[in-house]
Amino acid sequence: MNTEARSRIFFRVDSSVAIGTGHAMRCLALAAQLASRGNPCHFICRAHAGHIGARIEAEGHRLTLLPLDHSSKGGPGSVNDDYQSWLGGTWQVDAEQTRAVLGTDMTALLVVDHYALDGKWESALKPNTQTLLAIDDLANRSHSCDFLLDHNAGRVAADYTRFLPGQAICLAGPEFALLRPEFLAARGERLGRACKPRILSVLVNMGGVDHVNATSMVLRALRNCGLSSDCQISVVLGLNAPWLSEVVGLAGQSALPCQVMVDVQDMASLAASSDIAIGSAGVAALERCCVGLPSVLVVLAENQRPGALALHAAGVAELIESLDEIEVALPRKLASLDCPERRSAASAAAAKLVDGRGVDRVLDALGFNQ
Repeated sequence: MNTEARSRIFFRVDSSVAIGTGHAMRCLALAAQLASRGNPCHFICRAHAGHIGARIEAEGHRLTLLPLDHSSKGGPGSVNDDYQSWLGGTWQVDAEQTRAVLGTDMTALLVVDHYALDGKWESALKPNTQTLLAIDDLANRSHSCDFLLDHNAGRVAADYTRFLPGQAICLAGPEFALLRPEFLAARGERLGRACKPRILSVLVNMGGVDHVNATSMVLRALRNCGLSSDCQISVVLGLNAPWLSEVVGLAGQSALPCQVMVDVQDMASLAASSDIAIGSAGVAALERCCVGLPSVLVVLAENQRPGALALHAAGVAELIESLDEIEVALPRKLASLDCPERRSAASAAAAKLVDGRGVDRVLDALGFNQ
């Protein structure tokens, strides 16, 4: 791959109050490693309310914000209707706007991570793209890509066979987890420690945005969980979380020491220093696995369910399958984890499932070797 082509790497991904931050964060993990190997990255994102463009730029990447089209609701031929509102327009207009940013020179790598885009969009961008990587979780629509990445637990390449062109390569399962390098660095720190007799620190992370306000439900349920009176609760939310003020109020009323942390930059160290986590599924669950942190997983959206079930089956986490079960189920799940043997087993299973080297494997597959 020539040097000029290597310098043209683009990501098409969105974040917002509705979408959350997970898609953008996993793309940032990949972009960070690409940039460290001398490949500058350019993010193309739509200007949705609550986007994390400032963080993308703060991490040294170029950013182009596409305008919102308030007059469009997707129109005829919209793909994946459940997620069409995430796009802020039609796929045709999105492809045209993206193509304008890419320009006419050959693009070395285009990464698309968006539930509202499929093979039609990808085909429109292929002529000037050397390699197209689609990141997906759903396995529910056709793709026209060179590589398909789904790093969720329980996922196998056969899940995408009928959705991919014959020459496409599928990278499936948590061995390809897109995690930032600090999780691998923090892994040894936590795995080398013995489990405490009781839970003394709990990390609550229901996503950067948590638009369903699961964090408040967890804080209310923690009142009846019988944790030690000196157990520290650390709540993590993003600055754009719509329920942040309510969460801060509930933390102030907590009988346990409870701090709310906003826009945490070093999640790896925080996870590594915690005894357990209560959190959503998705990429954050894989981050916790990497550092061997036992969890209570809460399914916040239907697309999270398969991965959460797989993590539970692997012995990594206790599972709460819906929001309305939190109040009743959380005390039982924490009681199960308030046992050093159970936490030790879950920690070992988690660390075995995710080793933190997924980005390197993806880049090796793509041909961006060091």
